Amino acid sequence: MRISTHVVSSVFTNCYIIQDEGTGETVVIDPGEITEEMYEQLTRIGPQRVKYILLTHCHFDHILGADELRRFTGAPIAIHKSEERAMQDSRLNGMAIFGIPSQRLCKPDILFWDEDTFEVGDLTFRVMYTPGHSAGSSCFVCDDVIFTGDTLFRDSVGRTDLPTGSYQTLLKSLKKFLQLPKDYVLYPGHGNRTTLSYERENNPYMIEAK
Repeated sequence: MRISTHVVSSVFTNCYIIQDEGTGETVVIDPGEITEEMYEQLTRIGPQRVKYILLTHCHFDHILGADELRRFTGAPIAIHKSEERAMQDSRLNGMAIFGIPSQRLCKPDILFWDEDTFEVGDLTFRVMYTPGHSAGSSCFVCDDVIFTGDTLFRDSVGRTDLPTGSYQTLLKSLKKFLQLPKDYVLYPGHGNRTTLSYERENNPYMIEAK
């Protein structure tokens, strides 16, 4: 598995391009914007090799490049069922707050549920439903890696004062991480990567969730 991180948008969102090294098949997670570097990388890979555009949640800084990327690659956009309305609502996804035109709203092709899986070459991405930052916030588990979106950061978590957010719900979601049987490398929606073992011992929100 080859993971490339692209920091995009005005709020420094991590967009991930993940490629199965055996087959070349690729998935893109959270394209908040599409940069020239991303276009160049995906052109080298081959746009037709992008199998899915996976979204961890509905907020604008994670979705604004999704429709553009879909047109470039032909890959379907997938997000949790609970985010379906917010994908079409500028107030719920934050676009209205930042004055982003509603023309940039996009409709997903796939609505997934907890434990659904996406096959990308020999890689399997499993949905781990973790509401709290938003109603449909989800993580993607693949081998020893979890893409956590805005659910879990290094030493912190995503804010819960936005529409459909809930702090108590987020704490319940963090318990899912505490119950995982092994360590994982965590790739968050913002900031540096970390490990589950580090967050279990040092993240104050994980400690509160115990």
